[in-house]
Amino acid sequence: MITLNPIHTFGNNQNEPIRRRQLQRMNSVVIIEDEKDSQILLKKILDQYCTGTQLVGVASNIEEAQELLSLNPDIVFLDVQLGTDCGFELLQSLRQRSFKLIVTTAFKEYALKAFEYEAIAYVMKPYSPKAIVEAVDRTKKILHDRHIYDRLSSMINSQVRVTRISVPTAK
Repeated sequence: MITLNPIHTFGNNQNEPIRRRQLQRMNSVVIIEDEKDSQILLKKILDQYCTGTQLVGVASNIEEAQELLSLNPDIVFLDVQLGTDCGFELLQSLRQRSFKLIVTTAFKEYALKAFEYEAIAYVMKPYSPKAIVEAVDRTKKILHDRHIYDRLSSMINSQVRVTRISVPTAK
């Protein structure tokens, strides 16, 4: 069964300075996992330990996962074994993907294949908060670096010419 979480805007706390709200960026997360206990544990770890992430949905099979991936999440937790299906089949079916991948499984033998699909991390079950936090932090850093690179590239490639620069002077 597919579970969607409403996307909440970060910084609804009016006591929080506006500048900080504008600088913080939420990373949308999708969990693709068929085991209910693993879904619950992963959601709890993300909620309690992974600030700057927003869970947008949980899928239990490939069909539900394809629907959730249409939301263009930033980070996807993908279980290798999804009932009788394999999570790698989902990745093969995608023409392109913009999300960063964290593979989760109880099996060590899929690690090489996970990294062939450019997984950022390979997390073994049962999940530990430390392993999930490290994987999410590594992924958030990559996403942040990519965001900075994209902004700089657009600035460099823009045709805006600076004709005047304002410089504050002391009186």
